[in-house]
Amino acid sequence: MNSKERPNRCHSVRPGDFLFRMVALTVLLLLSTGVSFAATSAQNEKLASLVEAAKKEDIIDFSCPASLTPKGAQTLIAGLNKKYSLNLKMNYIASTNYPAIAAQVITEIQSGQPPAYDLVYLTEVNLVKIFARRFLDPFDWMGTFGHITKDSVYFDNGGILIATIFGLPIYNTNLVKGEDIPRKWEDLLSPKWKGKILVPKYVQVWQSLSSVWGEEKTVAFLKRLKGQDPLYVLYPEIQTRLASGEYIIAANQVSPFVEEAKRRGMPIDYADKVTPVPVLFDMMGVPKRARHPNGARLLNAFSLTPEGQEIWANLTGRSSLFVSGTPAYKFVQGKELLFRDMKALAERPDDFEKSENRLADVLDIR
Repeated sequence: MNSKERPNRCHSVRPGDFLFRMVALTVLLLLSTGVSFAATSAQNEKLASLVEAAKKEDIIDFSCPASLTPKGAQTLIAGLNKKYSLNLKMNYIASTNYPAIAAQVITEIQSGQPPAYDLVYLTEVNLVKIFARRFLDPFDWMGTFGHITKDSVYFDNGGILIATIFGLPIYNTNLVKGEDIPRKWEDLLSPKWKGKILVPKYVQVWQSLSSVWGEEKTVAFLKRLKGQDPLYVLYPEIQTRLASGEYIIAANQVSPFVEEAKRRGMPIDYADKVTPVPVLFDMMGVPKRARHPNGARLLNAFSLTPEGQEIWANLTGRSSLFVSGTPAYKFVQGKELLFRDMKALAERPDDFEKSENRLADVLDIR
């Protein structure tokens, strides 16, 4: 094509039109900048007020996973103090029984006492028990902290998602290789795993799968899984028994324990071709009538900052897929994820508990 045949892609603009467009663009830029500045200014004022209130509190009573350890708790509070120029201390209360913590908080508030904990770290199915009684203290998280997005705020501003937990089959990498590694959930029902498979004494993963499989298919699957003569164990037991070769595969394990095992050099890995990947939530909330609510709110929000997420990931293997760059964020790339219906959980928590109990009865693990 010569120059005469080439279409003319230049378009003339009349001087008046050009001036009008420039004025309009300038106005839009000023407006958008003003809105952004106003939002940032409002956040800064709210945050400054919260920090000042926290300075009047000397401690945070924090119920959290035992995997954080006292040393980890000190690392976390040191990071918070550095970020906001505080001098708070942490009373670290290790939890190995989330339902008991939720029940304790509910009982204390119902009796008119301040709860023993200013901040609780629980799974979503346990935090919702506190929320259902309106015993979580709501807070304007997004209006106060620029780094908190709507993906991390639940239960009418009462709960903050701190970590996303993945449940997948895992296996001994020395004893299970190649084509034997499960590629779908149904592969767990193969006769080759009979008497060699571990099944955790929890049903959260199966309950999540039932949301896409339906209860009939899920019950049929679990009956066949029970026929594999599994050993039912707690989560912390799984990696020890797998690494020793006593058992060679587990029907599912939650990611913090897998990450811990891999850090310790155990021959364990995810069967990460299995899909979908159930996603469970670890959350934190400030109970009503807490004695030190302001420091607790700051610690809650700090846990979602990049530096807070790094501490949680390094010490407990927990991080949120909604925070860019975290281990959880990297893990989920290219995977099909299965989330709980959080709206339904908030509105009908008893239905979820009944569903869990029915599935537990199928496996006879209650």
